[in-house]
Amino acid sequence: MPARCSDGKGKRTCLVLLFSLALLIGCTGVSWAAADGEGALVDLLARFINFTLLVIILAVVLKKSNALGFFPNRVDDIKKRMEQLRKEKEEAEARYLAIQQQLADFESEKKAILDEAQRDGEAEKEIILAEAEKRVEQMLAQVESSLQQEVQDAKVRLRSEVADMAADKAREIIARELNEDDQDRLVNDFIENARKVH
Repeated sequence: MPARCSDGKGKRTCLVLLFSLALLIGCTGVSWAAADGEGALVDLLARFINFTLLVIILAVVLKKSNALGFFPNRVDDIKKRMEQLRKEKEEAEARYLAIQQQLADFESEKKAILDEAQRDGEAEKEIILAEAEKRVEQMLAQVESSLQQEVQDAKVRLRSEVADMAADKAREIIARELNEDDQDRLVNDFIENARKVH
């Protein structure tokens, strides 16, 4: 859209263009007037005009391309990026602290679980040892009872065997030493003792 001379930017642009046009017309007139031999002055004037035109063209191009706004915009972009990076850094530090806290909580929870497991293990060990001791006592009592029974059975068998052996030995002795009169007397004593009992 063409610039209008009524607003602030348009006035400056119009003044620059008018100055450039006046300078160009003046330079052209001077170059015609200098055709009679003042070549050095004309050459200097032509160089000055070229430089002025170059500056004007450069100013117009910079204005149109918004190159002058590049640096302030770039500074704003850098400020925004720095602010964004600062916020990201703060968020990262907050996440780091949260993770550190979670790690510390995890370590304390792990220690508590290990302590509880150790206490439970000790209690379970005590229970198992008490049960084992009780079972050993029961087994010892059972073995003791079995041994006493075996001793009693052995005594009974031994008494029976001793009685049998004594009876056998007594028969042998009696058979050798006892005559018929002794036998009759023993039978009569036995019958008489039996009558007394009944």
